[in-house]
Amino acid sequence: MADSLSPNAQIILAALNAAGPRPTPPTRVRVNPASFPNGGHEAAQDQYNAQYQADLVAFEAASGAWDQSVKSNARDIKVMLSERSGIMTQLTQLDKIVDPNNDGGKVFPGTIVRVTREERSKRGIVVIYTGTDRATAGLGPGEEQVRTDRTDNEDGRALARRAQQLIGHKVLLYIELEQMQGGNKVRVVRHFEDRGLDHEYNASTGTVAKAA
Repeated sequence: MADSLSPNAQIILAALNAAGPRPTPPTRVRVNPASFPNGGHEAAQDQYNAQYQADLVAFEAASGAWDQSVKSNARDIKVMLSERSGIMTQLTQLDKIVDPNNDGGKVFPGTIVRVTREERSKRGIVVIYTGTDRATAGLGPGEEQVRTDRTDNEDGRALARRAQQLIGHKVLLYIELEQMQGGNKVRVVRHFEDRGLDHEYNASTGTVAKAA
């Protein structure tokens, strides 16, 4: 059925699902006078009525909040599905990286050994041990480096924080070759796939044992 709906109708269904069940209205209780042979059913009914009114106020507030949640979810989903959204941009970047016919990216394994910040570019610098035999100034044996996006935006900060959390872990890096001003290309990491702790990583030296 969902396949036959318009795109906007499918978005509304997704928004409803994300919002959860709609609040249900309260039920008014009617007192049976026969249950009060000694009288007092009027007072009991008054208590039930007061509780019903309080429940009704709470229901109306919850119903309004639920309605706004559905609308907010729908707007968020609509924006996410647009070609200009941040998440769509990230997925397009990953598409290029994993496409075997595209030379604009690569996927390779390594162990994150340290993470710093490059002040000039505001990017995170992620140093990884890959066992490479290519020497790079400022790096130890077997080490390479990649950059995150700029850390003065939330996506860049989030990925840099993720890299810090994964120090000492084996990871699979998804790298995009980003064109810079002047024609140079730099390796920018778009995603880390955690492969677990590298037991040869030495936290006190920030190196992998094989590199020594």
